[in-house]
Amino acid sequence: MLLALLNLSLAAPNMSLHVQLDSQAIKHDELGLSPGSSRIASPGLRLGVELNPRVMLQADWHHARSGGRIYANDDDEYDAQGGPSLVYASDHFDLGARLEPLQWEVLQPYVTVQGSFTMGRMHLDADEDHDNELTELHSRAASFGGLAVGGAELALGNEDWVVQPSAYLEMGYALRTPQSFDGLGDLRSGGYLVRLGTGLRF
Repeated sequence: MLLALLNLSLAAPNMSLHVQLDSQAIKHDELGLSPGSSRIASPGLRLGVELNPRVMLQADWHHARSGGRIYANDDDEYDAQGGPSLVYASDHFDLGARLEPLQWEVLQPYVTVQGSFTMGRMHLDADEDHDNELTELHSRAASFGGLAVGGAELALGNEDWVVQPSAYLEMGYALRTPQSFDGLGDLRSGGYLVRLGTGLRF
């Protein structure tokens, strides 16, 4: 009995590690960019730890980057070679639970609910040819929120394998508070999202 309890305590939980590609919308009307919103892809990583056969603790990270030239005003003709350059970059961290209501062998459907934290960075440079602090403006802002997605994961092989290749597709919706950048404006990220991932279960 003691040996059985020792073996149980030393047994590692089932885990998964995936490389993922996320696509979400960002809205930046107040920043003066055109168009006022865009959809950007953000690569990342996902780590999952199985709590029981139907529930997995899931942590995601992904990085997004977007930017462009700013119009002087709405009446000016757009000049791709002129005007200041504005670059936005962010890191999203999501943590939550993945629920598997149906236990299928190969294609596993699931739903995921996660809390979300985002740290965004804005960089404005009036002259890209000269690295001068007087022409640069940096600002950081955080936002909080959550997301809910539904998806399906395809796993090859069976649980007897030490490592199982797998891939997933999921879609859902994210709600996050606006990020307010001093002197630049507000940016909102979230909305409808699509995620693709491939990796290993072990």
